[in-house]
Amino acid sequence: MKFIVCISLTAVFTIMLGFSSQKVNSDLKEKRAKIVLLLDNYVCSEDQWVYLYGFKEWVSGNERVIFDSVFIEKGQHTVELQANIPIECEAEVLFSKNGPNFSLPMEPDSCAIMNIEESDGESFYYKKAVKGEFNNSLYAFWRERITYRSKLQDLISRDEKDSINHLKAEWFIRSMDRLKTAKLGHIVYDAYIILSVDFPERKPEIKALSKLVAKKFPNHLMLQESVGNRKLAPISEGSKKAGDRLFELRENRPQIDLLDLSLGNKLELAFFDIEGNKISTSSLGIDYTLVDFWASWCKPCRQETPTIKYALQKYPNNFAVYAVSLDDKRAAWQRAINEDSTQMFKHLIGTYPNGQRSRLLRQLNIEIIPTNFLIDNNQRIIAKDLHGERLIQVLDSLIQK
Repeated sequence: MKFIVCISLTAVFTIMLGFSSQKVNSDLKEKRAKIVLLLDNYVCSEDQWVYLYGFKEWVSGNERVIFDSVFIEKGQHTVELQANIPIECEAEVLFSKNGPNFSLPMEPDSCAIMNIEESDGESFYYKKAVKGEFNNSLYAFWRERITYRSKLQDLISRDEKDSINHLKAEWFIRSMDRLKTAKLGHIVYDAYIILSVDFPERKPEIKALSKLVAKKFPNHLMLQESVGNRKLAPISEGSKKAGDRLFELRENRPQIDLLDLSLGNKLELAFFDIEGNKISTSSLGIDYTLVDFWASWCKPCRQETPTIKYALQKYPNNFAVYAVSLDDKRAAWQRAINEDSTQMFKHLIGTYPNGQRSRLLRQLNIEIIPTNFLIDNNQRIIAKDLHGERLIQVLDSLIQK
């Protein structure tokens, strides 16, 4: 069964007649956009700077600018950033030390409020704001697109061609409708970019419609440049300086200190369980703990499960398993626990809800799984990478001596 999406000439001409060839308004009035960030204890754990930057979309897609920078004192949980802008645009936020780099769409004469937390990771594209209609509308579509791409990958993996074509056709209609009905130039720009990525084979059709719709927004010059209605402006000296400064800031962000995982060193960890409780290895209060790093998609990891379960049955009063998953999807993690019947393990997750590795997991620098560490009740590493019968042999020698 085939699904074909087309745009009639009548519809195109109707769109053309609805657009006027307005001239660019050289007297655009700038209005303040205010961004309020609510910081958790991690983000404000030390003095640092925060920067609001982006492009002057009303000038050119080449005109980079740092809108604002504010110093954050240690323990300061609220910070306000500002930008004077004549039209809507997408800004980004960068912390000099702790905190994510992220996009934050803003409009003139508006205020957006957003929680910033350690669990946001090193970066994210969009996040739902406490307040901020423009940001949240883009966030909602971004989440919709993630759902579409996930469904598409699932169908591709099962080679369901008819369902793939149907899903793609529906998404194409949805995305083209968003482009045609956009009330802001930045939405047209966003729709054009996403459509071009999702449907590269239909780029001429997408670009033709985008060029027409873009004429409704003559003051959005970055949009005009993107769709080919206007030649890309050269990079100004101010834009170059802003770009160099942002590169310097990123380069100077402190690197994560890796933990020393040598035998004899302490390894006291604290990860979150499925209910959001932070559980430390020291809280288990047992002679020996196997800190096991695994993931639902790792077959060798799950092949170790029978041996580890046997070790728990053999030494229930002396041995515990602290299983840290590297899964980026909570559902897959929980499903694997149920499939393998490992509820007797202490299960923790090493990633944030957005799928990024937590700061502690990055400090551990786990590159290969399965990986495990055996620690004693003083939290010292006494053995590493105990797989199969080797785990039982080492426990026997320790507990039966």
